[in-house]
Amino acid sequence: MRLSKLITTTSIILLGVAGTALPAQAATTYHRTKTVNVSHKPYYATSKKGHTYRFVGSIKHFNFKANHALKNYTHTTWTRTAKTAVTKHGQKVTYYHVTNAQNKATGWVAASYLKAGKNYQATTTKSVKTAPYYRARSVKFTKLSGSNQAIKRRTGSALKAHLTYNRTKQRSLYIHGKKVHYDYVTSANKKAKGWVKTSALKAGKHYQMSTPKKMAAQTFIRAKAGKIYALTGSNKVLKMNHAKALSASDTYTATQSRHVYLKGKRYTYYHVTNPAGTVNGWVNRAYLKAGQHQTSTTPSVFDGRHEDVLYIGDNTTIYKDANLTQASTTLKTESSITAYPDGIRELSDHVYAIPVKVAGQDGYMKGQFQELPDNRLLPAGFYYSLSDTSFYGDVKPTDSVVKISASFLTGTTWQYYYAGGHTIYRYDGQNWTTK
Repeated sequence: MRLSKLITTTSIILLGVAGTALPAQAATTYHRTKTVNVSHKPYYATSKKGHTYRFVGSIKHFNFKANHALKNYTHTTWTRTAKTAVTKHGQKVTYYHVTNAQNKATGWVAASYLKAGKNYQATTTKSVKTAPYYRARSVKFTKLSGSNQAIKRRTGSALKAHLTYNRTKQRSLYIHGKKVHYDYVTSANKKAKGWVKTSALKAGKHYQMSTPKKMAAQTFIRAKAGKIYALTGSNKVLKMNHAKALSASDTYTATQSRHVYLKGKRYTYYHVTNPAGTVNGWVNRAYLKAGQHQTSTTPSVFDGRHEDVLYIGDNTTIYKDANLTQASTTLKTESSITAYPDGIRELSDHVYAIPVKVAGQDGYMKGQFQELPDNRLLPAGFYYSLSDTSFYGDVKPTDSVVKISASFLTGTTWQYYYAGGHTIYRYDGQNWTTK
């Protein structure tokens, strides 16, 4: 009897101990509400510490089992399809059931670890009308791969500052919920192409030019500070080199014009030279104004190629060969005039009428060339003859504008004068030598 009571009492005590263990067991498990399907919506992870989980057990009694670390999914989109409320440590926490766009991974994740929006997804590429653009700020190409649902990107080479890029396609990327527009461009030199952020580009041609056109010669002086450039490269890929400042005291003659495109704007450029021959390049028309400065006519002002020295007795006058043109007016002196090549007319023995254009006006210069041989050099290549075999002048005898047709030239000596010195040429009948 006592033994039976002892066993019963012991059983009650054991059952009591077992009953107090249930709360401890409940502390390691969780319960949640029923799963509710929701509208599909894209999200991206904002935490690198969290995970997605599988719920193991029933909704009243389950455990978490991690299956994906969010740190491995920073460049991808999760799509929410369902939700539930989990009671965790006495508090309700909303969990979303999500599917990853990159590898279809699924799981439950705390809503606080996500933010609404697409991430590393893209729109379908759209072709657009080809148009020129240029780099508005420092930027690099973006190389895109993968599908629209799981795009991958990496940085490429930098766009060049002095180049036009032609846009042919467009698309948009979603990064952390924000839509970023991209343009597909190809450089004008065909050496680079790829996707570039639209915000880093501006519409318009840049460092391009048109084909030059001849224009009637005009003289200009500097209107404001500017530079003269050598324009090289091609019309599509312009290079502006050897910048030289415009002189406030120089006169410039323009003979060609063209358009230059810089940062989407079109500028008119003139090709100019100066009397001294130290300038030969292109300048923005806006930096010039019509006019000319008084220039020296002494023999020290040579350009070494396009000037003729016309010796008139003891006096010397310089005219550019480009201005030795057929005059439109008729000589009113001497009735008997013999026509010579290049518009030169002989008035009398060793006296010539030479058509010149000075300050844009046509006229004749009357000149006497002493001891000029019968087989003379013709414009542009006048030389003063010291003797039948020795000549002086400021046009290189090797210049293509110098016409050499006389057999007596063999063995002759030519002294070519230029600013700061002179060079002696000798002609052996076929070749020129210098000393």
